Amino acid sequence: LDANGDGTPGESVSLRFYKLTGDFNGDRRVTSTDYLLWKQSYGLTVSGLVDAAYDLNSDGRVTSTDYLLWRDRLGGSVSTATDGVFFT
Repeated sequence: LDANGDGTPGESVSLRFYKLTGDFNGDRRVTSTDYLLWKQSYGLTVSGLVDAAYDLNSDGRVTSTDYLLWRDRLGGSVSTATDGVFFT
């Protein structure tokens, strides 16, 4: 693997990622904007047209239970680019 793009194989790649439950738009914060995204799928069954990310309890449906899980995380954030899980 040429992870650093210098033409020489052998380097390893380092990745940092995070998962903030309820942060549907990926801006590292759980806000009303995320609620508006979630609300579009309310009452629907997870399918090819409905993103499973909105089904926070993984029961196959976007329901008020998912809303309560989102609401409990409202105001949460991942503060910096260095927060999260680091893999090499």
